[in-house]
Amino acid sequence: MERKTFFHLRFLLIFFLLICLNGCGKESKEGGILVYIQESGDFTVEDNGVHIRPGESAVFHLELPAGAHVTSVDYAGAYRLSSDGKRATLELKNVRYPVKVHVETSSIYHTIYYHPNGADGETVAVDYNTSLHPRPNTSIGTDLFSRDGYTLTGWNTAPDGSGTGIGLGSRVTLTEARTWEDETLPGREYEALPGRENTSAERGSTSLTGNGIGMHLFACWAMWTPDEAFVWERQEEQMILQSYVGEEGGNARVVIPEYVDGLPVRVIAASAFENCDVKEVILPKSLETVEEGAFSGCRMESLTLFDNLEQFSEASFAGCEELQTLHINAIEDPYGYRYRKESVYADKVDLLLCAQDQPRLIFYGGCSMWYNLDGKTVQERYGDQYAIINLGLNGTVNSLVQMEILGAFLQEGDVVFHTPELSSRLQLLLETDMGENDDKLWSGLEYNYDLFSLADIREIRGVFSSLQHYLQKKKPGGNYRQIYVDSNGRRYLDEVGSIPFERNVTSRELADEVRMDPKYLEDGLKRLSQMYQEYEKKGARVLVSYACVNMDAVPVEEQGNAAAMDERFRETMKAMDGPVLISRLQDYLYYYSDFYDTNFHLLSAAAKQNTEKWMRDLEGAFDQEEASVVRH
Repeated sequence: MERKTFFHLRFLLIFFLLICLNGCGKESKEGGILVYIQESGDFTVEDNGVHIRPGESAVFHLELPAGAHVTSVDYAGAYRLSSDGKRATLELKNVRYPVKVHVETSSIYHTIYYHPNGADGETVAVDYNTSLHPRPNTSIGTDLFSRDGYTLTGWNTAPDGSGTGIGLGSRVTLTEARTWEDETLPGREYEALPGRENTSAERGSTSLTGNGIGMHLFACWAMWTPDEAFVWERQEEQMILQSYVGEEGGNARVVIPEYVDGLPVRVIAASAFENCDVKEVILPKSLETVEEGAFSGCRMESLTLFDNLEQFSEASFAGCEELQTLHINAIEDPYGYRYRKESVYADKVDLLLCAQDQPRLIFYGGCSMWYNLDGKTVQERYGDQYAIINLGLNGTVNSLVQMEILGAFLQEGDVVFHTPELSSRLQLLLETDMGENDDKLWSGLEYNYDLFSLADIREIRGVFSSLQHYLQKKKPGGNYRQIYVDSNGRRYLDEVGSIPFERNVTSRELADEVRMDPKYLEDGLKRLSQMYQEYEKKGARVLVSYACVNMDAVPVEEQGNAAAMDERFRETMKAMDGPVLISRLQDYLYYYSDFYDTNFHLLSAAAKQNTEKWMRDLEGAFDQEEASVVRH
């Protein structure tokens, strides 16, 4: 009886499906089953509705709009999907019953409309492929608009400059399109930009509607300070700014002209702004040299420069004690993705910015965090509670800059899990100067220079010399459309920012310095404590653990210091108000055979074990906090 009932139900189910499919205008052939793709406005199906025998495969050809791709196929069985960008082939395998399959598509192109906002020219629309980077780099602008007597200083989301500002070439968070009550805005045709991001012309479209999210950005213009506010010297076919004799005090703003008497301004001479009392200075994109002592003792608080500046140094801005903010506008193509893996830093910060609508569990440290946090393990453990972000980068570059950038985006409910490498004075914030080694950091910052404007450079020496060293290192051939891959074609970020590729064999001799010297901590960690306090003021919780230590690389005379180092670090952390040390150093000691290519990059198996230890300590800290809340 039960068997008959089962067959009756099965027959009714098949009959019902056939009726549904017939309602779509498709009829089943006798002896076969009908398979149908539910079409949407985003794509069409060539010869939709196929009749097959049970167990056969059903093949469909989907015509996709430019820039679109298939994101999901609602089919319970196995299927195969291939695409050449305009046409997708979908094979549903082993289909046994009539079925209507739902397919979803999404555009990987998003349109930004650039408006001249007072300059000559018309609105220009550029489409960006967001499968490369979730936050696209804006145009450098100099190939879009110019305006006599003004310097283009960036973009803004509002015509009057009251919205969000974005530096030239820096990254923007895409938002839904908005309508402006100005007939000169939407409605014009695309203008192709040869050699730059994918434009509508490259995609064969002339419509201004775009294929996805549209965003409007408006040019920001700074009017040049009048020529008579400066003393000029003509030298061959260029102008040299010898001194500033204009307005000073309070809110004085100086925008150095790009041209004077038709000649480009190339040089700012020594002492030109010595001891000047101005609040803001904007350098022109024509400038090549800022001589030593040019701004000596200047009381400016903000400086804007372009990254084609050739000659400048720390001595050019000596004694600028109040200079807090450095804005860098891109005017040259980036080099970082051709240079170092740390060039992915801006991509890591993008992960942070794209998750601002939820609590985040943020892991920060040197490359020992980048390599040794297994992203899949953490996602499975905490992915339903937090957005997981790995901001680990490199223990030999400036950490204060990175921590200030992180702090700018923290919010209530975030958890910061910090593992400072005890061998790195930079990670412990015992050193905060920038130097030539920060080429690695600049290689990432140049993909979003706006990030550097979040750092307070009053606390950091060596910024200008470090920046010049990197700019002189740059070579042509890079662009914003690239992603970083090594010589083996491996990407260096998974979905949370960790290293995704397997590391199974120690690849070369390990030569990095590893120390275990409690004397590092004798005077405490005042600057690190201040940073932690700033994080907690924003509502973030700070938990501190340890990075891995290769005991085989520690000097012989320091190899017995693990217990003393742990005790001293624990005492230092207890003296801080707020952050909690949740681990024991002795649990994070490893040996040569555990490491990949440096003394801080574990092999994959060891990295997974290390992640489990971090997760164990993290779980214990969460349990203690929960118990404390219950008690109170």
